[in-house]
Amino acid sequence: MRTKQYIKEMNQYSAALSRENQKKFDQILLTLRFAPVNNHDAEEFSHHCLDLFLQAEKENKPVEEVLNTNDMDELCNSFINESKNGYSWLEKMYWQINYLPLVLFIFTGIWEMLAGFLVKEWFTGHATAAVPVTVSLCVDTVFAMAIIAFLFRKAHSFYNIFNGADKRKDRLATLALFLGSYAVIGLFVVSQLVFTQILFYVNYAAFMGTLAAIIIVQHFIENKRV
Repeated sequence: MRTKQYIKEMNQYSAALSRENQKKFDQILLTLRFAPVNNHDAEEFSHHCLDLFLQAEKENKPVEEVLNTNDMDELCNSFINESKNGYSWLEKMYWQINYLPLVLFIFTGIWEMLAGFLVKEWFTGHATAAVPVTVSLCVDTVFAMAIIAFLFRKAHSFYNIFNGADKRKDRLATLALFLGSYAVIGLFVVSQLVFTQILFYVNYAAFMGTLAAIIIVQHFIENKRV
Protein backbone atom coordinates (compact mmCIF):
# COMPACT_ATOMS: atom_id res chain seq x y z
CA MET A 1 0.00 0.00 0.00
CA ARG A 2 1.13 3.57 -0.57
CA THR A 3 2.87 4.17 2.73
CA LYS A 4 3.12 7.90 3.49
CA GLN A 5 -0.21 9.16 2.18
CA TYR A 6 -2.08 6.02 3.19
CA ILE A 7 -0.76 5.97 6.77
CA LYS A 8 -1.43 9.71 7.12
CA GLU A 9 -5.06 9.28 6.04
CA MET A 10 -5.64 6.25 8.26
CA ASN A 11 -4.08 7.91 11.32
CA GLN A 12 -6.08 11.09 10.77
CA TYR A 13 -9.47 9.40 10.64
CA SER A 14 -8.88 6.42 12.92
CA ALA A 15 -7.76 8.78 15.72
CA ALA A 16 -11.45 9.43 16.35
CA LEU A 17 -12.03 5.79 17.28
CA SER A 18 -12.18 4.54 20.84
CA ARG A 19 -9.15 2.68 22.16
CA GLU A 20 -10.90 -0.69 21.83
CA ASN A 21 -12.06 -0.04 18.26
CA GLN A 22 -8.67 1.40 17.35
CA LYS A 23 -7.10 -1.90 18.38
CA LYS A 24 -9.57 -3.85 16.23
CA PHE A 25 -9.01 -1.57 13.27
CA ASP A 26 -5.23 -1.87 13.64
CA GLN A 27 -5.66 -5.64 13.46
CA ILE A 28 -7.48 -5.25 10.12
CA LEU A 29 -4.76 -2.94 8.77
CA LEU A 30 -2.01 -5.33 9.80
CA THR A 31 -3.73 -8.26 8.10
CA LEU A 32 -4.19 -6.24 4.91
CA ARG A 33 -0.59 -5.03 5.01
CA PHE A 34 0.69 -8.58 4.48
CA ALA A 35 -2.23 -9.94 2.45
CA PRO A 36 -1.60 -11.22 -1.11
CA VAL A 37 -3.91 -8.63 -2.70
CA ASN A 38 -3.18 -5.52 -4.73
CA ASN A 39 -2.86 -2.14 -3.07
CA HIS A 40 -5.98 -0.63 -4.64
CA ASP A 41 -8.24 -3.41 -3.32
CA ALA A 42 -6.64 -3.28 0.13
CA GLU A 43 -7.03 0.49 0.37
CA GLU A 44 -10.67 0.42 -0.73
CA PHE A 45 -11.50 -2.28 1.81
CA SER A 46 -9.65 -0.51 4.65
CA HIS A 47 -11.50 2.75 3.91
CA HIS A 48 -14.79 0.84 3.81
CA CYS A 49 -14.01 -0.72 7.21
CA LEU A 50 -13.02 2.65 8.65
CA ASP A 51 -16.34 4.14 7.50
CA LEU A 52 -18.20 1.33 9.28
CA PHE A 53 -16.11 1.79 12.45
CA LEU A 54 -16.85 5.53 12.45
CA GLN A 55 -20.54 4.82 11.82
CA ALA A 56 -20.63 2.46 14.80
CA GLU A 57 -19.08 5.09 17.04
CA LYS A 58 -21.44 7.79 15.78
CA GLU A 59 -24.48 5.59 16.39
CA ASN A 60 -23.03 4.34 19.70
CA LYS A 61 -23.27 0.73 18.57
CA PRO A 62 -20.83 -2.17 18.96
CA VAL A 63 -18.69 -2.28 15.84
CA GLU A 64 -19.40 -6.02 15.53
CA GLU A 65 -23.08 -5.20 15.03
CA VAL A 66 -22.32 -2.86 12.13
CA LEU A 67 -19.78 -5.25 10.59
CA ASN A 68 -22.13 -8.23 11.07
CA THR A 69 -19.28 -10.32 12.51
CA ASN A 70 -17.37 -10.76 15.75
CA ASP A 71 -14.26 -12.09 14.02
CA MET A 72 -11.95 -9.52 12.39
CA ASP A 73 -9.80 -12.29 10.92
CA GLU A 74 -12.82 -13.88 9.27
CA LEU A 75 -13.83 -10.48 7.87
CA CYS A 76 -10.38 -9.95 6.34
CA ASN A 77 -10.07 -13.50 5.04
CA SER A 78 -13.44 -13.21 3.35
CA PHE A 79 -12.29 -10.03 1.59
CA ILE A 80 -8.93 -11.56 0.62
CA ASN A 81 -10.52 -14.68 -0.87
CA GLU A 82 -13.13 -12.62 -2.73
CA SER A 83 -10.44 -10.33 -4.16
CA LYS A 84 -8.21 -13.20 -5.25
CA ASN A 85 -11.12 -14.84 -7.07
CA GLY A 86 -11.11 -11.87 -9.43
CA TYR A 87 -7.38 -12.11 -10.20
CA SER A 88 -5.75 -13.92 -13.07
CA TRP A 89 -3.48 -16.82 -12.12
CA LEU A 90 -0.49 -14.63 -12.98
CA GLU A 91 -1.62 -11.85 -10.64
CA LYS A 92 -2.31 -14.35 -7.87
CA MET A 93 1.21 -15.72 -8.24
CA TYR A 94 2.74 -12.23 -8.26
CA TRP A 95 1.10 -11.15 -4.99
CA GLN A 96 2.34 -14.34 -3.36
CA ILE A 97 5.99 -13.67 -4.27
CA ASN A 98 6.22 -9.89 -4.78
CA TYR A 99 8.53 -9.56 -1.77
CA LEU A 100 11.19 -11.87 -3.24
CA PRO A 101 13.32 -9.21 -5.01
CA LEU A 102 13.63 -7.27 -1.74
CA VAL A 103 14.61 -10.44 0.15
CA LEU A 104 17.21 -11.22 -2.52
CA PHE A 105 18.54 -7.65 -2.35
CA ILE A 106 18.84 -7.49 1.46
CA PHE A 107 19.57 -11.08 2.46
CA THR A 108 21.40 -12.51 -0.53
CA GLY A 109 22.98 -9.34 -1.88
CA ILE A 110 23.92 -7.41 1.26
CA TRP A 111 24.19 -10.09 3.93
CA GLU A 112 25.43 -13.16 2.07
CA MET A 113 27.38 -11.70 -0.86
CA LEU A 114 28.66 -8.37 0.47
CA ALA A 115 29.15 -9.04 4.18
CA GLY A 116 29.74 -12.77 3.84
CA PHE A 117 32.19 -12.77 0.93
CA LEU A 118 33.22 -9.50 -0.71
CA VAL A 119 34.18 -7.60 2.44
CA LYS A 120 36.45 -10.48 3.49
CA GLU A 121 38.01 -10.56 0.02
CA TRP A 122 38.61 -6.81 0.00
CA PHE A 123 40.23 -6.88 3.43
CA THR A 124 42.63 -9.59 2.27
CA GLY A 125 43.62 -7.49 -0.74
CA HIS A 126 41.58 -9.26 -3.43
CA ALA A 127 39.76 -6.56 -5.40
CA THR A 128 36.97 -8.52 -7.05
CA ALA A 129 33.35 -8.03 -8.06
CA ALA A 130 32.76 -11.70 -8.91
CA VAL A 131 30.80 -13.57 -6.26
CA PRO A 132 30.60 -17.38 -6.16
CA VAL A 133 27.08 -18.76 -6.01
CA THR A 134 27.37 -21.84 -3.83
CA VAL A 135 24.84 -24.52 -2.94
CA SER A 136 24.84 -23.02 0.54
CA LEU A 137 23.91 -19.59 -0.80
CA CYS A 138 20.96 -21.06 -2.71
CA VAL A 139 19.79 -23.15 0.26
CA ASP A 140 20.06 -20.21 2.67
CA THR A 141 18.17 -17.91 0.28
CA VAL A 142 15.31 -20.38 -0.20
CA PHE A 143 15.16 -20.91 3.56
CA ALA A 144 15.11 -17.16 4.21
CA MET A 145 12.25 -16.72 1.73
CA ALA A 146 10.28 -19.48 3.44
CA ILE A 147 10.78 -17.81 6.83
CA ILE A 148 9.66 -14.42 5.50
CA ALA A 149 6.58 -15.99 3.90
CA PHE A 150 5.72 -17.69 7.21
CA LEU A 151 6.14 -14.47 9.20
CA PHE A 152 3.98 -12.55 6.72
CA ARG A 153 1.19 -15.10 7.01
CA LYS A 154 1.39 -15.15 10.81
CA ALA A 155 1.93 -11.41 11.38
CA HIS A 156 -1.63 -10.78 12.57
CA SER A 157 -1.53 -13.87 14.82
CA PHE A 158 1.62 -12.61 16.55
CA TYR A 159 0.01 -9.18 16.86
CA ASN A 160 -3.01 -10.71 18.62
CA ILE A 161 -0.80 -12.70 20.98
CA PHE A 162 1.56 -9.87 21.92
CA ASN A 163 -1.32 -7.41 22.38
CA GLY A 164 -3.66 -9.82 24.10
CA ALA A 165 -4.41 -10.35 27.77
CA ASP A 166 -3.02 -13.89 27.89
CA LYS A 167 0.50 -13.40 29.27
CA ARG A 168 1.23 -17.12 29.06
CA LYS A 169 0.76 -17.10 25.29
CA ASP A 170 2.84 -13.94 25.11
CA ARG A 171 5.74 -15.61 26.96
CA LEU A 172 5.48 -18.80 24.91
CA ALA A 173 5.45 -16.85 21.62
CA THR A 174 8.47 -14.80 22.75
CA LEU A 175 10.31 -17.98 23.70
CA ALA A 176 9.38 -19.62 20.38
CA LEU A 177 10.71 -16.65 18.40
CA PHE A 178 13.88 -16.56 20.52
CA LEU A 179 14.60 -20.27 20.06
CA GLY A 180 13.57 -20.10 16.41
CA SER A 181 16.05 -17.31 15.70
CA TYR A 182 18.89 -19.36 17.18
CA ALA A 183 17.78 -22.43 15.22
CA VAL A 184 17.80 -20.41 12.00
CA ILE A 185 21.31 -19.08 12.70
CA GLY A 186 22.46 -22.63 13.41
CA LEU A 187 21.01 -23.91 10.14
CA PHE A 188 22.72 -21.12 8.19
CA VAL A 189 26.07 -21.95 9.81
CA VAL A 190 25.71 -25.68 9.12
CA SER A 191 24.68 -24.95 5.53
CA GLN A 192 27.78 -22.84 4.92
CA LEU A 193 30.01 -25.55 6.36
CA VAL A 194 28.45 -28.44 4.44
CA PHE A 195 27.19 -27.11 1.10
CA THR A 196 30.37 -25.46 -0.18
CA GLN A 197 30.18 -26.48 -3.84
CA ILE A 198 30.41 -23.50 -6.24
CA LEU A 199 27.76 -23.56 -8.97
CA PHE A 200 28.77 -20.42 -10.88
CA TYR A 201 29.94 -16.81 -10.44
CA VAL A 202 27.93 -13.58 -10.77
CA ASN A 203 28.98 -9.96 -11.06
CA TYR A 204 27.91 -8.28 -7.82
CA ALA A 205 27.21 -4.87 -9.35
CA ALA A 206 25.10 -6.39 -12.14
CA PHE A 207 23.21 -8.60 -9.67
CA MET A 208 22.38 -5.76 -7.28
CA GLY A 209 21.64 -3.33 -10.11
CA THR A 210 19.15 -5.73 -11.65
CA LEU A 211 17.40 -6.28 -8.34
CA ALA A 212 17.32 -2.54 -7.61
CA ALA A 213 15.73 -1.89 -11.01
CA ILE A 214 13.10 -4.59 -10.38
CA ILE A 215 12.28 -3.16 -6.94
CA ILE A 216 11.91 0.36 -8.37
CA VAL A 217 9.62 -0.88 -11.15
CA GLN A 218 7.58 -2.81 -8.58
CA HIS A 219 7.19 0.32 -6.49
CA PHE A 220 5.78 2.37 -9.36
CA ILE A 221 3.53 -0.42 -10.63
CA GLU A 222 2.13 -1.35 -7.20
CA ASN A 223 1.59 2.26 -6.12
CA LYS A 224 0.14 3.71 -9.30
CA ARG A 225 -3.26 5.27 -9.08
CA VAL A 226 -6.06 3.17 -10.49
